[in-house]
Amino acid sequence: MKWSQRYRSSGSVAPGKMGGHRQCLLEPHRAFIAERIAQTPHLTLHGLKAELAARGVSVSHDTVWRFLRREGLRFKKNAVCA
Repeated sequence: MKWSQRYRSSGSVAPGKMGGHRQCLLEPHRAFIAERIAQTPHLTLHGLKAELAARGVSVSHDTVWRFLRREGLRFKKNAVCA
């Protein structure tokens, strides 16, 4: 049984720590992202992702979206009237 192995190796049957907190990859780039949104409000998430990739930051579309939402850095896309 796993608990008996744990007891022999550590002297305790308490479960080990699981999970943890991962630091956001985009946190060091917050100032750059905020500046780009302020300069170019029509910038898309894919465009922002491409600009980050040019700076050497490889992240997914979803990572950019979640970072913007969490940080309150929202930008509104204007509908194009034809």
